[in-house]
Amino acid sequence: MGGHLPHTTSLANMKAKQLAIVLTPLLLSHWDSVDAPDFALFNGDPKSLYDKVANPQRIIVLAPGPPQ
Repeated sequence: MGGHLPHTTSLANMKAKQLAIVLTPLLLSHWDSVDAPDFALFNGDPKSLYDKVANPQRIIVLAPGPPQ
């Protein structure tokens, strides 16, 4: 085989992987404060993602704070 991997990716396999990615839920959570004085300030707004994500209905925003 000369070090080459056999070509095993079929069109059906690639489509299944693409579908899995597009259907995967996106969990957005607040991850607390960080002591990083050399980081630029940032604060993400989940609403800004809806027009940038394929199938935005999969976005799930988790409330900040400890898990319930």
